[in-house]
Amino acid sequence: MSARSGLRRRFDIVPAKHRSHPVAIGFVVIAVIVIALLSAALRHIPLVPKGGHVVTAEFAAANQVSTRTVVRVNGVEVGRVDRVEAGSDPYRTSKVVMRLSNGKIHLHTDASAQIRWRTLFGGLMYVDLHPGSAAAPALRGSIPAGRTSNQAELDQLLQTYAGSTAQAQRNVLKGLRRTLGDPAGTGRTLDALGPALQTVDRGLQPALGEQTGDLRGLVASTAKTVQGLDDALGLQDLVTSADRTLAVTDAQRQRLGQTIQLSPASLRSTYTTMGRLRTTLGHLDPLVTKLRPGARVLGPAARAATPALAQTETVLHDLRPLLQQGGPTFDALRQASPSGVALMHGLDPTVGRLLDSILPWLRTPDPGTRLATYESVGPFWSALSAAAGEYDSVGYRIRFTVPPGTNSFLMSPPMASQLNQACARSALPRARALCPKAVSVLARGWFGNKAGGTG
Repeated sequence: MSARSGLRRRFDIVPAKHRSHPVAIGFVVIAVIVIALLSAALRHIPLVPKGGHVVTAEFAAANQVSTRTVVRVNGVEVGRVDRVEAGSDPYRTSKVVMRLSNGKIHLHTDASAQIRWRTLFGGLMYVDLHPGSAAAPALRGSIPAGRTSNQAELDQLLQTYAGSTAQAQRNVLKGLRRTLGDPAGTGRTLDALGPALQTVDRGLQPALGEQTGDLRGLVASTAKTVQGLDDALGLQDLVTSADRTLAVTDAQRQRLGQTIQLSPASLRSTYTTMGRLRTTLGHLDPLVTKLRPGARVLGPAARAATPALAQTETVLHDLRPLLQQGGPTFDALRQASPSGVALMHGLDPTVGRLLDSILPWLRTPDPGTRLATYESVGPFWSALSAAAGEYDSVGYRIRFTVPPGTNSFLMSPPMASQLNQACARSALPRARALCPKAVSVLARGWFGNKAGGTG
């Protein structure tokens, strides 16, 4: 209760003790107004980080795009344009930086974008973003200018009437009026066009296709082609390349004529060859079916081998100077090769004896130790090294350890007595009583448990 009453006394206004702070309140109100104005102008609260993720696209023109331009995917608003900056080619493209608030939208390599009107009457624009198919790889970088387009403006449509186009259109309308003003001439024209239109009808039949949906697919493909032609830069490059190609074709027209003359015989031979290939492909289908599991494994194997191949390329690059300097060495080896051949022939009996006699003997087990001969080599040299490692005032000596027995000289009572006497002579007076025990421990360390009775 004391804490609650303390808070109440602090925050409750007592009229007699209340003091107003107009300067502080004024500063707070001005700060709130400034933040509100900045938020309205910048379209986000200052000092607060912007959310979402950024994607970019390059357009041939982005004149009417600003930070007020929204970004839509399938008609749904998913973000806004953050800024517009120079593209990869500042003289031809502009880069539009868009901030998407929907984190589930990710661009793929077949992504595209179009700048369109929000309404039929123009005005504000919006960016129509198509993320692409999920099966395509993820897009790294900006959407290229070849996959973006702009809304066609009315003045662009009216540019086709610049110059003498309007007068030519008037002349066409006047000609149609004079032509349709003669009914008899129109009838004769229709009669003359009758056989030609029948030929046109037979030509249009294949365009309908053999199955339902062929004409729809043709129209869709044509729409994609026309959309591709909407790229002014790409179309300009196409026309330039076509002009060069036609110039080369015109220069080689005589040879092209000869090639066309020889084409019928070549096509007949090609037809025969294709018939034979069809039979061969029929035999290859089972082989491909059997190779398909191995082909699926080749992908991970190739990815795993890529780092090793990269390192191999570095190693080969570093070995190039060594190989260049190794030329004299290879020449010397080439000159020494006749002598080496004679040496190898001389070593052939020795190698044969090694394979037929020495190696089988080394693998033969010893009946006593049950170890192979090669397994006894190491312990033998180890024991010999231990025996030869001892030395005294005279020098190094080889001692072979002999296990003590019941009739051993070292285990006899006179020898033990001599050891006790030697210990008593060299020890201090107060430590002489420990000599028998020291002799026993020393003998046990030398000869094992069999020396336990030494005293």
